[in-house]
Amino acid sequence: MAEREELAGEVGQPRRRDDQTSLAVPLHNEERVLSQSVRRLHHHLAGWPSWRITIVDNASTDGTWREARRLATELSGVDAIHVDRKGRGLALRTAWRRADADIVAYTDVDLSTGLDALAELVSPLRAERATSRSGRVSRPSRGSSAGSSAS
Repeated sequence: MAEREELAGEVGQPRRRDDQTSLAVPLHNEERVLSQSVRRLHHHLAGWPSWRITIVDNASTDGTWREARRLATELSGVDAIHVDRKGRGLALRTAWRRADADIVAYTDVDLSTGLDALAELVSPLRAERATSRSGRVSRPSRGSSAGSSAS
């Protein structure tokens, strides 16, 4: 049985067809950290050639959706989607289905992976040295390879 998307709204600037990297930020009840995290991510990505941040509010009951809409209106390259049901998988599928980018990825709103790790994960895809990558990127120990896997 196919899973049904339940969307309550979408906010942001029109998407450009040449977006290369779309970064989804799925979240639930993260009103207090959302603005600081998205602004930090937005600043970090400013040096990348082409990108978009999609905030995916996952049935939050606090002011997360209101804050996500405000950020999408205020910051270029940021849009927001509200999904009426909880679930990270549903949030990511919803964001990635709407993405016009060649590369799609996600990060948690707490940015726990580290922003420098994003470039390590995405760079081989941009350079077409890999078709997919998954896993947490970590610094390699002496004589080993990075902690991400490539297929």
